[in-house]
Amino acid sequence: MSTPLVFLITGASNGLGLSLAKTILAAGHKVVATMRNPSKAPSGLDSPNCAKITLDVTSPTLEQDLQPCIAAFGHIDVLINNAGYGYGGPLEDCDFDAARKMVETLFWGPMRLTKALIPHFRSLGHGHIINITSTEGIGGQPALSFYAASKHALEGASESLAGELAPFNIRVLIVQPGGMRTGFMEPGRMSAASISSHYENSPADWVMGAIRGMDGNQNLDPDRCAKRILEAVVGGGVGWPEGGIGEFLRLPLGNEFLGRFEGKMEMVRRNVDALERVARSCDFE
Repeated sequence: MSTPLVFLITGASNGLGLSLAKTILAAGHKVVATMRNPSKAPSGLDSPNCAKITLDVTSPTLEQDLQPCIAAFGHIDVLINNAGYGYGGPLEDCDFDAARKMVETLFWGPMRLTKALIPHFRSLGHGHIINITSTEGIGGQPALSFYAASKHALEGASESLAGELAPFNIRVLIVQPGGMRTGFMEPGRMSAASISSHYENSPADWVMGAIRGMDGNQNLDPDRCAKRILEAVVGGGVGWPEGGIGEFLRLPLGNEFLGRFEGKMEMVRRNVDALERVARSCDFE
């Protein structure tokens, strides 16, 4: 294998973050596994090639807290913005302080961490920034307005960043998984506003019920997803286009995402086709 890469992973104590850390270590690379409480890190991260470091992406001292992450192995090659949790419910019922806290974790935290690492990547002459979004990044469902807004924001910012950073050989990749069997509904990882009587048996109520009911039964395998994400960075694997992921900005994962994506594209196409004459009527003659 060529020189091992150093991956910084946020939210590495469980779920996809843990699968990523274990997969990357098994491939011979090095991992800076960040989490809120490293003393509770799983034993699967016990390795001389894994540094377990406290990092809260919402901390006011995030930029300073990043320095031990860089110092652990001397540099960072790949940033994976993975940390996150969910908060749902009809917008009318949602607590805005709780919603803001989630947005800080899902959007502003990754943006601050990315901004802090860009000069480091530029000095190396290379870098990868991998942002984990979801199906809600392409289409929001009832009861998930703030979660979807966070993921849409991360997708949009990633698109802009890809163009900004390409001249410095810094690549941006958006990873778009569907529902994954990671215990996302465990306490502390998904919370919900109390649904008022107005929304009982409404689409918002149905969506929240479906989310609770699917926990532990999601089709997406986090270990397989972790392997595909690693392959997107280092190459290898099967099913990839010739030359690897190459020019593509997005890595879709799972049949659920593909179904949602195809449905969204069909809806947008119908919308544009139906209103094309209206749209064209608004330009100056």
